[in-house]
This record gives sequence, C-alpha cells and structure tokens, in this order.
Amino acid sequence: MSVDATAVRRIAHLARIGVSEDETPHLQREINAILAFVEALNAVDVEGVEPMTSVIPMTLPMRDDVVTDGQIAEAVLANALPAQPSVYCAALPELVALMAEALVAVGGDTGPLHLAAAVGTHVVALFGPTNPGRNGPLPGGVVIQNYSAEPRNYQRGDYERGRAYSSEMLSISVDQVLAAVEQEMARASLAHSPR
Repeated sequence: MSVDATAVRRIAHLARIGVSEDETPHLQREINAILAFVEALNAVDVEGVEPMTSVIPMTLPMRDDVVTDGQIAEAVLANALPAQPSVYCAALPELVALMAEALVAVGGDTGPLHLAAAVGTHVVALFGPTNPGRNGPLPGGVVIQNYSAEPRNYQRGDYERGRAYSSEMLSISVDQVLAAVEQEMARASLAHSPR
C-alpha cells in the first residue's frame, strides 16, 4: 500500500495542516515508509502469541472500586486559605429593589430576610435559637430550625450576638438548605410562569 501526492494533500487537509507543493514529495516518502513498516509488521507470524500491554509481565495493584473522600479532607482544608466573605452594604432602597427581584432569598433571622418576605419574595429562613413563630418570616416561606440537645427559650434581648455561634445554627446542613431552596424555587417558578 502506498499514497500518492493527491492522498498526501487530502491527509494534510483533513489534519488541517498547511503543506506546500514543495513539501508534498518529502511527506509522501515518509508516509509510504511508515506504511511499508506496518506491512512488514503484518507479515510477522504472531499465531499463539498473547497480546501484551507491557514488555515485561506485570500486574497492576487493584483496589476496591468505592467512592471515598480519600481520608484527607482535614489535610485539604488545612491547606486552604482562610475564607474571605463578600460583604455587600446596600442602601435600603437598593436592598429593597434587590430583594424584590430575587426568586428566592436565603438567610438567617435578619433584617434582609424579613425585608425579602415583606416584598413578596420566596424565602428560606434559617433559625437557630430564636423563635420563628414570633419572629417570622411573614407571610410565608420555608423555615429550617434545628434544636440542640438543651432546648433554650430565648427572650427578646437575651440572645448573645456577635461572635457567638449557636449549636442550632451550626447543625443546619447544606442538604437541608438545598432541599428547601429547590422547594421554594419550584414554587417561585410556578408563581412567575406566564398564564
């Protein structure tokens, strides 16, 4: 088997390689030499010879095909830079406009969350030790509240704010929040669908 100059130009075109007329004879000889070598290999009698993936017999070590985190999650987190939260300080009219255009707002028992509920935006409210029955959000939305082993009955003004994180808030899982967001997104999509 061999190729002619037309075949070389066609191969070059298919490979999107620019080949001048002067280069065509040289490439034709090289391609034909490769094809001659393949024909010589085809002439070798390989009857009874097992196919090989390596020049020496070797077996790759196998492990169970299971999904794990590699038992290095803590090492990966230790290598990460400290998180730098993004803080957006909008003026009240901007915040109202932002919340009014959102499909769903997710937040703790905070002013922006209650503002979103007040303008009719679907909300997912995350409550820790505070009482959603007393604090809202009104008129609706999904409330996620986890309870600690030691139930607390916080009254107005006696909840430690600032750097104190409640065990109730920390026990809210990402899966809980995602499920609630998906539920509210479905309701928001139905509410905004054209009639």
